[in-house]
Parts: sequence; structure tokens; C-alpha cells
Amino acid sequence: MATMAAQGTQPAAGAEMAAAPITDTDNNVINTYNGNNADENNVDYTSTDGIDALGQATVATALKTIENTGAGAGGIREVLQLGLDPASGVGTANDGGRLVMYVDDDGNGESDIAYIDWVLTTATAGSEVGRLDFYVAASGAPASQMQILDGSVIPTTDSDVSLGVTGTRWSDFYTDAATVGGALTLGGAVALTNTLTVGVNDTGHDVQFFGATAGNHLLWDESTDDLVLVGSSELYLFDAGGGEHISSDGTDMTINAGNDLNLTAVTDVNIPANVGLTFGDDGEKIEGNGTDLTISGNNINLTAVADIVVPADVGITFGAGEKIEGDSTDLTVTSGGAINLTATTDVVIPANVGITFGSGEKIEGDSTDLTLTSGADIALTATGDVNIPSGVGVTFGDDGEKIEGDGTDLTITSSNILNLTAAAVLASTQPALLAYQSTSQSNVGGNTGTPVKIDFGTEIFDQGADFSGGIFTAPVTGRYQINFNVFISGITAACTQVQISAVASNRTWFLHRTADPTLDHTQMIVSGAALIDMDAADTVQIQYLGSGEASDVHDIIGGASPNTSFSCFLAC
Repeated sequence: MATMAAQGTQPAAGAEMAAAPITDTDNNVINTYNGNNADENNVDYTSTDGIDALGQATVATALKTIENTGAGAGGIREVLQLGLDPASGVGTANDGGRLVMYVDDDGNGESDIAYIDWVLTTATAGSEVGRLDFYVAASGAPASQMQILDGSVIPTTDSDVSLGVTGTRWSDFYTDAATVGGALTLGGAVALTNTLTVGVNDTGHDVQFFGATAGNHLLWDESTDDLVLVGSSELYLFDAGGGEHISSDGTDMTINAGNDLNLTAVTDVNIPANVGLTFGDDGEKIEGNGTDLTISGNNINLTAVADIVVPADVGITFGAGEKIEGDSTDLTVTSGGAINLTATTDVVIPANVGITFGSGEKIEGDSTDLTLTSGADIALTATGDVNIPSGVGVTFGDDGEKIEGDGTDLTITSSNILNLTAAAVLASTQPALLAYQSTSQSNVGGNTGTPVKIDFGTEIFDQGADFSGGIFTAPVTGRYQINFNVFISGITAACTQVQISAVASNRTWFLHRTADPTLDHTQMIVSGAALIDMDAADTVQIQYLGSGEASDVHDIIGGASPNTSFSCFLAC
């Protein structure tokens, strides 16, 4: 509350009051509370509970609340007005006011820490333009940081004020257009819905995109006008980490494709002279030197689906003396030695087009028959087999004589006599056998009544390996000639029969049978032979039967000499 000083001379305590001083004091109180007419020079405004007065500099030392209780409800109402009305003259451009904020510092001095200036930038009546300046203390004194003008909010000093800092960021930023003159760091997701332009035409700036690996990033280098993948970064196409990408190790560039690598250039793909294309482990290479094209490798496989066209009178040379060349009419194959054809399938020559040799020999086919024409002999000097397919023969004359094989049998057909004038005809694989008994078979007959197989356990030859355990197995169907000698010992006068039989799959032949109860010899050699029919896989064996003895006392004698033997061969 304000304190007012007494007016005039105050009466002493206990004295009579004079009328004049009372009147003066009463008038002063009335003036004080009559607003603008208060005699503020006689009021103490410095008390903690002092009041603000018009036209007087005051210090309010306690919390003050300014409240407009006279305004009606609704809308924006003025609560506080701050103004500047010069005591003399009129307002001019850049006039303004300042709201000062200060605190006591640690030296107990009052330090200004912030200002808000309102500035009249254009003073033309009716067209006034203003500005707000915001100051914050820096290095001991407030410094202008930011200005709000008509249509813009700007920092006072270029590149001096940051919008947010690391760890304290604005949550969202919306703008129609932005021009960034320095570094721009964006810590969150950025969605651009319009064109992003860096720099202006002929004056650009570097742009970098960093990855998760140190030293790897994408760089637009404005100084060289290059887009650079720095470090081991790779350029992937279609999907990240997929099969198609381009990479470099600082020396080599690698183009990886998950499947085909298609070049769709509409003009030439130019590779410098003496720079080639390598395939695989660099063992295969195509390279030109500005004159010649060289293809290097092991096998060079051409899998074209249409013609490979070589111009007329331009040939393909092999080594130094072999060449293939055409003149649009004839194809000439030149060789300094032999011409070797090592095709793994057919060499196809069109029907009715032949291969001629010299001037009189020719091989030609008509899609049915192949004709070999010779002015003299046709000499075959092959060092291996001349193979004719199964079921295909060689005919002579009017086809009445023919030689043909079916993959198993060879058939020689003749409409008349087949004359063989060779010194000898050898059939080295014809089934043939000669075996003998090298060890005697003892007590095999005389009383048992059951025929016993003779082993013939030692082979002199077995052409075709068809004999085993005393049994011959026919490898093919035919007529087989069999022969035997059997040396029997131990015969007594009681013997009534000695029998040798050939037991085959189709039938049994009794090749020898003696029924003479008056036999007076103890040993005998029995021989026999037969031409028998056998099918493939049929068997034949020689069996012995002796009868009339009190027990089996007959022996089949074997030894180093083939006294007991068996032979068999395919006759026809």
C-alpha cells in the first residue's frame, strides 16, 4: 500500500487540532485516489506493497497479476498494452520498444538475460510494418537470435541458430518449401512428396548416403560430377541382396546376374583394342587388337540356331596350312595333310549329291540307296572292323547271294553252291570240348542197378567254357557231335551187362550195351559216337551201368593218358 506524507504542520500530541492541516490532508487523500490527478510526488511507491503510477518509473518487488475484469466474455481481449509514444517528435522507421528480463547473478549483480524488441520497420501511417526481435544472453550479454517479420521467421545472424539439437528434436516439421544453406541432419524418417533439388544448375553439392558398415556409402561428388559407391558397397537391381548387382574392389568391377545378362544396346558395344572378354577362370577369352579378333580357350562350342555366315572369299584357317573357304558357289577345304572327320553323329550329305574322288570314283545316295562308283577296285584298308548293322547284309550279283548278321548269328545265303577256297576255315569261338578222366572212379557199378555219371574231370580244351562237373551245356541250338572212350576194370564172370549211354535233354542214346553172361575178361575199353540235336541250354552227360555182380566192383579207370575221354563240338 502507498504511504502518503502529512501536509503542513502536524499538531503536537494532546494539543488542539487546527482546521487548516486537516483540510490539506483530506484534499491530498482525495487527489491520490482520483486517478490522474494524484499528487504522485508525495506518495512513496517503493514499498513492497507499493502501486504502479502513471508517468512514474517504478520497481515492483513482489508478484504482480494484471487482470482485465472489465472486458466482456468471448474472443480475444486486451489484457496488457506496451507502447512507445515519444515525448517530442513523431515515430520513424526502426523505432520500437524493449521488454527486458534480468536476474541476479552469482556476483549479486543484476544481469540482463533476455530481451524482446518490437520494432517499427516501416513508419508510413496506414502502411506500418513491424518486427519482433528475440535476444538471449550469450557471453555475458543478450544477443539477437531470431526475428519474426511479415511472412518469415529468420535467425538474426546467418548459420548461427539451430532448430533443435542432438537429443532434443522437434517432433514434426511441415513446410511447403525449404532451402538449406548448410548441413542438414535428419534423425527420423523423412517423407518427401515433391521434387528434391540439391544446388542449382552448374553449381552443385556433395550428397552422401551412409550404410551400416564403416567406410561404405553412396556419394554424389559434385566436383567430378560422379555418382560413387564408396568402399565395398554394391549396386543391387530389383531387390536388395538379390542375384543381380554390380560391385567393385578398387581394381575389378563385377556384374552379377541371377540368370541372363541382357544387353539391349541399339548400336555397337565397343571394347577397346587389346582388352578382351574372359569366361570362367580366364581360360576362355575373346579379344581384338584393332585388326584381328582372337578367341582363346579349350573347346569353342557354337550353338547358333541359325546360319553362321562367313563372307565370300573369306575363309576359316586352321594352323598354317588348312583352310575352309567359299566363293558363293563352291566350298573348298584345303589341307596340308589328311582331313579327319571325328563327328560323333552323322555327316549328312543331301540326296543325289555325292563325294567324288579324283575324276572317276564317287559315293552318292538318293535317300534310299547308296552307290559307290569306282573305275576299278574298291579297296578297304581299314585296320579295324568294318561294321554292318544287324539285319543288314551284303548282297552279290542279283541279290541271290548274301551275307547277313542279326547281332548273334551270321548267315551266308547262296542260291547255288557256296565255294570256300581258303586254305583253312577256323572258328575260334565254335563250341568244342575234350576232357578225360585223370583219376579213377572206383566201385561205380556192377550191382547198383543205377547208372553213374562219368566225371571226365580234366579238360584239355573247353572252347566256350560250356563243360562243368561232367556235364556239357549247349550254348546255342544245333547239331552236336559227341564221342567217348571208357576204360572199365574189375569185371568178373558174374557180370551180365555193361552199358554206356549219352543222356541229353531231348533224349537218351544207348551208345554201347553188352549182355554176355560168359564174359571171361576183367577189363574192356568201350568207344562210341553220335550226332545229337540240342537246343540252347540243353545238357548232355555220359553215364555207365554194370549189372550181375555181387556188389559194385567195377572201376572207371583214369590216368595221365586219356583212356577214358569225352569230346563234343557243334557240327552244324
